[in-house]
Amino acid sequence: MKKLLFSVTMFCLLLLSVSCDKDEKMLFGAKETTGILTVHSVSYSSHEAIEGVSVEIIGVSGVQGTDNGGITKFELEVGDYEVKVSKDGYLAYKKKVSIGVNNGESDLPIVGNVIEDFEMYPLTASFKGNVIIDRQDDVNYAGNAVVIAKAKDIEFISPMKTTTSTNGTYSFTVVPEGLALELEAYLIENGLAYKGSGNVSPLKEKQEAIARTIVLSSEGNVFDKDIVIEPKTITDKLTIFFNMPVEVIKVNVKANGMPIDVKENLSNEKRQLSISPINSDLEENSNWWKSTTYNYNVKVKNSSGKLLTITDEFRIMQYGEITPITASFSRDKGLTWSKQENASYYKIYRSKTKNGSYEFYKKVNVNYYQIDSDWFDFDDFDNYESYKYIKVIGVNDEMEGNLNSTTETYINLGIL
Repeated sequence: MKKLLFSVTMFCLLLLSVSCDKDEKMLFGAKETTGILTVHSVSYSSHEAIEGVSVEIIGVSGVQGTDNGGITKFELEVGDYEVKVSKDGYLAYKKKVSIGVNNGESDLPIVGNVIEDFEMYPLTASFKGNVIIDRQDDVNYAGNAVVIAKAKDIEFISPMKTTTSTNGTYSFTVVPEGLALELEAYLIENGLAYKGSGNVSPLKEKQEAIARTIVLSSEGNVFDKDIVIEPKTITDKLTIFFNMPVEVIKVNVKANGMPIDVKENLSNEKRQLSISPINSDLEENSNWWKSTTYNYNVKVKNSSGKLLTITDEFRIMQYGEITPITASFSRDKGLTWSKQENASYYKIYRSKTKNGSYEFYKKVNVNYYQIDSDWFDFDDFDNYESYKYIKVIGVNDEMEGNLNSTTETYINLGIL
């Protein structure tokens, strides 16, 4: 009887231990340190799933593709992350996602799983407009003004940027449909900085729109930064323009979180501040480093003693921008194109019609810029209903050429 009572007691204690341990996990999440981020890629218009979207947790994961339900998953520690999504023919962008702690009144973390919709925007639209400059009583069209298009809550992987012609006109030819855009324009003229802004309402499929005219003006009575020009190459300077004379209080720059030495120059009647790094490597003296995130914090004051702080970050890409490729096809050489210095390899797309939908066809190594005629699959190109047009784009680890702005090449097998 005693043995039986002892066995029952021990069994109850064991159940209580297991129950407490289970409840403690459920209530306090003592052993839960990671969460699941589910990325759901969908059409912005219909919210239907989009398969084959490349998804990357920047600096953390490799690239994963979404399945036929538009889904891919990542297991992540608690923290803030930048998620990049891309697919040929759609806007490539990134936005921030957090794996948070939902701990109520407890000191122990309960990590919540996150499902995040990423709307995909086809690059089918275009728009154009004008920029004018207001100089007191005189208004003129602003030639050579820089116009930048941005979105409110997402960051484009490839910047949307152009320059006005001499008569102040600008155009963007490859634009995402369904996404409202914010326009910024600036012009530096005779040491003075002018700026203006505008917006573009969400565009429809293949819409060619006229944007509102952007008016540039100088806000001389407001103490603010006019323009910040961030370096695009290793030799560019970080340049900040102010709308009135300033005194520099401090300049702090960090490279991947580590403070670095910089040299600064205040010029143009104390309204233009130029900043460049001081490197210990003599071969790269005063050059920025590629693939490095720089955070800068600049504090200045005006003659009235009012303080202004400018804080932001920039990154010099490892590779430069990939320019559109114009390929040619002939009897003797087959398919040829010019070498792209910033391309790691090339992608070839094909279509049955000149303005039709182009699908991926073949990948070509960077060492080749000429494809013999024998390389083509004649079954793909030799009859009226088959593919007759191709496009070639360059690709590297950071970006790829714009398929929509690439000139098509007609494949005429009759010349062979």
